[in-house]
Amino acid sequence: MSPSVVTNDRATQISLDVTGLTTGSTVRLEKYMDLNGNGVIDPSDLMVQSFSVTDGQVPRIGGVRNSAVPGDDDGSTNGQVHVLLNYPAANPTVERIAGQYLFRLVDPLSGFAPITNVLTVAQKPYAQGVTGRVYMASGQPLSNCVVVCLLPDGGGSGTISDGSGNFTVYAPAGDYSVLAIKPGSVADESSGGITIQSNLLTTLNITNGAASVTISGHVSDAASGVALGGLFIQAEGDNGLFALNFTDASGNYSIPVTPDSWKIKVSSDSGLPLLGYVQTDAKLRVDSSTGNVANVNFQFPKATAMIYGLVLDNLSNAVPSLSILAEDSSYTYSQSALSDATGHYSVGVFAGDWFVRPENSSAAAQGLLGDGHYVTVTNSEAVHQDLPLQRVTAHVRGRVISPTGVPIGNIGVNAGRDLGSGFYSSSIYIQTLNDGTFDLGLFGGTWNIALECSGSTDYGVAGPNLVRTVVDGVDQNNLVMVAQPANYTLTIVAHDQNGSFVNADAYASLYVNGTNYNTCSSTDNSGTRHISVFPGTWQVGLSGDFNSRNYDNPRNQTVIVPGGNLDLTFTLYPIGQTPPSLLLSSFANGHFGFTLNGAPDAKYRIEYTTSLAQPVTWTAIRTNTAFGGTFHFDDFTSGPAGARFYRTTLVP
Repeated sequence: MSPSVVTNDRATQISLDVTGLTTGSTVRLEKYMDLNGNGVIDPSDLMVQSFSVTDGQVPRIGGVRNSAVPGDDDGSTNGQVHVLLNYPAANPTVERIAGQYLFRLVDPLSGFAPITNVLTVAQKPYAQGVTGRVYMASGQPLSNCVVVCLLPDGGGSGTISDGSGNFTVYAPAGDYSVLAIKPGSVADESSGGITIQSNLLTTLNITNGAASVTISGHVSDAASGVALGGLFIQAEGDNGLFALNFTDASGNYSIPVTPDSWKIKVSSDSGLPLLGYVQTDAKLRVDSSTGNVANVNFQFPKATAMIYGLVLDNLSNAVPSLSILAEDSSYTYSQSALSDATGHYSVGVFAGDWFVRPENSSAAAQGLLGDGHYVTVTNSEAVHQDLPLQRVTAHVRGRVISPTGVPIGNIGVNAGRDLGSGFYSSSIYIQTLNDGTFDLGLFGGTWNIALECSGSTDYGVAGPNLVRTVVDGVDQNNLVMVAQPANYTLTIVAHDQNGSFVNADAYASLYVNGTNYNTCSSTDNSGTRHISVFPGTWQVGLSGDFNSRNYDNPRNQTVIVPGGNLDLTFTLYPIGQTPPSLLLSSFANGHFGFTLNGAPDAKYRIEYTTSLAQPVTWTAIRTNTAFGGTFHFDDFTSGPAGARFYRTTLVP
């Protein structure tokens, strides 16, 4: 192994060389976090990576090397394996936890006994940090525990406590959440907020709760059922609790938790890209209040296409270790990657339309922002897409508060650059500090600034959407965002005409007193979405590219809060098969006005009759195309006074 020691701020490659193999054979490499530092893989040590390499083979898609997946980079089938493993490879936070790691080489055919080698990750020395001790709620020290300092906008670093629970994490000055994590205990995300000041070691003791039940399951290939090991599985409790574990070599995991309601997910930077699989955003809701829960399983598809390129700053310098995210048009799948030391990135996907972008929250730490790009790929194709970044030239600073002026800390704020027609290119996400303040580094253009909508639902508030024009070199300060308490909950279900669940995000929007409010929610494993709202008339809909899944775009629904039905059902129909509706929208100057809602771009004929007595004679008034799924019309035809009945028919 070379190097055998790295500092946790580096972007580099670790060379793993294996000799003495049978020509063309396959080996598995496993990376363990050696929690007690004894140089031996114990049952309590965490397997944080696992991947296989075959002599003479490198992963390619469309003839292009998939640099996110390890392979034999010596170019020969020669009984030797030369692996160039990017550091960090998959999870920039987990891999920057300082400590001792053990790489184990395993022969799946048991031709030789496992061999281990040691990698040491050292902390970058800073003049400040946080120091303290980790305890269990019983008062006993929690030894050999992972302690991480997490930035509000994502990322961070950490270390492993000693045998008495003592730890010191060195970090740049700023606001952090500090968590102590060890299977068997449960962390409280709401209790570890701290401000690290320059040239000071701040003392913070941490207390974890004891786990008494487990949530377990299996992670595998969606097509073959092959087990996926070394993946980061996390559990998020509704009350701010947090627990985690990793899948073992057989793809199994078990997370000790407390009796509660939990959301289980395979982390977006779990290591799936390292194995060549595509991530979904699915969170499975699990109730462990009555005891252990088993068979909470996940399956993931293999990547069959690729997007790759260079990440460059405004001076054409390579930007290493930057998170890259690709999202499919249905908002169901997302794939993450890290640019390597030379700025190259590779994202494994499958055929379809994807939006690939730099994670600007991490780029902003370097004073950079980048645009996202739409990319269409087919199976077995590799598409080149560079990601140039721009320099931050101005700041928008403000504060998120309640209507009574109470600051709202640790809530997400989004800014998206408006390119017109509702298209947002560059976007950045940050979190407010404990006092509710935020600082957005942007560049010239029109930006939409809003609270992160799903996080707002979690906080029980709904925030405004504010539009600001940013001029290069001109800062804007004292922007106040008043988040309204949202004490009502919309429950939203989406299915197709056969009653099968349809995965899609839901949103609710309201325009009141000149201000737009938006909030949203992702689906849980039951197909239900919950959105927090406040009194008013809300437009509720589903978001996503439904046409690519052969559905018509579903129509929005109007909900009056309070008083209206807060349980909404959306039924999606195949393209062109959405049943139309004809709504009376006005009556003025003796004329009725109607709105037709139907399938987008379908043609409809409007007809009327003065009597429903048989036989009925229908008279055509108008034929029109429902561009965007709707049109308005007025009945200006003359006729005797009395009842008039209307209908619409689809014109082939």
